[in-house]
Amino acid sequence: LLPATVVFSWLYLPAYLPKTPLPPSSAPEITVLTYNILAINRNLDAVAEVILEADADIVAIQEAQIEFQTYAESHLTERYPYMVAYQTARLSRYEGRMLLSKYPILTASVEPGYARTFLYLRAEIDVQGERIALYNVHLHPPSPRWIFSTVDRHGDLEVLLANTAQETLPTLIMGDFNMTDATGDYRLIASQYTDTYRE
Repeated sequence: LLPATVVFSWLYLPAYLPKTPLPPSSAPEITVLTYNILAINRNLDAVAEVILEADADIVAIQEAQIEFQTYAESHLTERYPYMVAYQTARLSRYEGRMLLSKYPILTASVEPGYARTFLYLRAEIDVQGERIALYNVHLHPPSPRWIFSTVDRHGDLEVLLANTAQETLPTLIMGDFNMTDATGDYRLIASQYTDTYRE
């Protein structure tokens, strides 16, 4: 029992310790929500209720099927006047990406990954006069090949980090990463970016 307690404490105790306050910043503060709504979800009213209750400034949605994109355009534009979505009938329902924003979306594009048809939706957003780059990401889930395999997820992550390394704008990466904070892939991305959820 003692070895298990030591390992658990080493892995998770830091998350419960008081955080050092961040220094004041002149950059604008925003609230964000990332939400995998599940491609086969038909309860779109419930999805919208979650989004509206959170009232985040920017919402990154994964598995945004065409039905939800249509629904959002007719039900959420009062709260989120700026929207962009990528999904076509030819693609798997799980490949859909969508952004809802209270701030102007200036540009948007999608890029493929190592395993994903659409790895991420990249957008540039004007937040109170400051231009930021936002990535709405959905990494490939671990897959049962001969054994439990994270090769596809790791390949997607390497593509993502290679591309974000070229950014000159302040960068925010949101999404469904299909990993826990106990994985090597988490440590890889956390070594280059701040996990604001944990902060």
